[in-house]
Amino acid sequence: MKKKKLSSVIFTLLLIVVLIGVNIGASALVDKYPSLQVDFTVGKNFELSSEMEEYLDTVETDVKFTVLMTEEAFENSGSYYMQINTLLKKMALYNEHITVEYVDLNNTPTFSENYDKINWDDTTEYLMLVESGENYLILDMDDVFESGVDYSTLSKYITASKFEQAAATAIFNVTTTEKPKVVFLKDVGEGDYSGLSTLLQNNAFEVEEINLTTTEIPEDADFVVLFAPSVDLTDAAKDRLYTYLDDGRQDGANFIYMPSYEEVDCPNIDSILEHYSLSIGSGIVFETDSSYLISSESLYLTLVDYNGKIFMDGLANDNVPVIFPYARPVEIIEESESVQGMLYSSTSAGIYPFDASEDFNYEDVLTEEEIPVAVISSLENSNTIVFGSCDAFAEALLNNGSYNNGPYFVNVFNTLAEKSSPDIVIESKSFSAYGLGLTSYSQVEVLSFILRFVAPALILVAGIVVFIRRRNK
Repeated sequence: MKKKKLSSVIFTLLLIVVLIGVNIGASALVDKYPSLQVDFTVGKNFELSSEMEEYLDTVETDVKFTVLMTEEAFENSGSYYMQINTLLKKMALYNEHITVEYVDLNNTPTFSENYDKINWDDTTEYLMLVESGENYLILDMDDVFESGVDYSTLSKYITASKFEQAAATAIFNVTTTEKPKVVFLKDVGEGDYSGLSTLLQNNAFEVEEINLTTTEIPEDADFVVLFAPSVDLTDAAKDRLYTYLDDGRQDGANFIYMPSYEEVDCPNIDSILEHYSLSIGSGIVFETDSSYLISSESLYLTLVDYNGKIFMDGLANDNVPVIFPYARPVEIIEESESVQGMLYSSTSAGIYPFDASEDFNYEDVLTEEEIPVAVISSLENSNTIVFGSCDAFAEALLNNGSYNNGPYFVNVFNTLAEKSSPDIVIESKSFSAYGLGLTSYSQVEVLSFILRFVAPALILVAGIVVFIRRRNK
């Protein structure tokens, strides 16, 4: 009888040990092989979408994702980061061309030396580097998260993850061989276009700078950009630009002009605009409709309306506004089908003239109609596009997910260049609802801890209690 009791006790203890071992082993396997993980979230947030899997099936070039912190620090940043890390691992498992690495920038100061096209001065919002061969780009928080703004604290908070869409676009941009060329004109007292240049390079455009007075526009240039010059083009530069627009390219030439927010005497530039039936108004657009103002402190920090007929295809979310600060009005000299407004003020806007007197009254110049602040004019094989606000291209605005500046401008360039993009649209994933009621990384960790350790420990204690009671009978 005692032998029978002893054998049953030993069997019970062995079973408990086996269960604990299986549980720990299973946890280790899930850590190593994320595909074994069971996703209890309502939206299957930790699973690759079918759209992403279909896109990954087409990737045949090596692509490396380098997370710019340790894996532990990345996952501990919150539930959305844990989700991204899981999806990264599943992408690497799904396609052998995808690899994932982690680097701690604080302990690897030389890492950035190999990526000189990236501004490493402030890496606070940088999440990961995506590279393939010599091509690379940064994904930051605005790229992978949708966010809201708490206006009481003026702070942003994450509302959803759009990582899969961002990852697919990044893979496409670093692997595509199709790179339209954008030429920036320099040595004209130009403004700071570094934000736009970086944005275009991150979206698979080739960027070049030339002095148009001394250098011809390259034959393969798809765009020529003149950004907020403080001096006029020379006669030689004007002639070269005319040549480029009139007969320099048979498959389309594009001149993009952003005037300075200050009045500059530039007859040569004006003559080119007039050739396209355009001119720049004297003054700055202001708004009196509070729904178009970013701040009540300034009437010039304005939002604008889209022309819903052009440059909307390919724009992911046209409900997000474009901010157009200190915009110059763009005047259409002669209305025609070849001239179209792209962005407009509200009907409650006016123009503050540069020569305004001290007793200027804003109400006296309200137009009661929309003011064009961005216009495209087309002639045969060429287009001239005027964006009235150079400040709209500031890096801080291009990378701000609360506004559509970056996506809209990239879409304009993509459309004019007839540039292909990944034919994929993946819905964002929100953590607002969980199948198990888990809403944060800490709660997931607590559940994991309970299942891995607390539950087995309770089983062990229960087994010991049963053993002692049975032994004392």
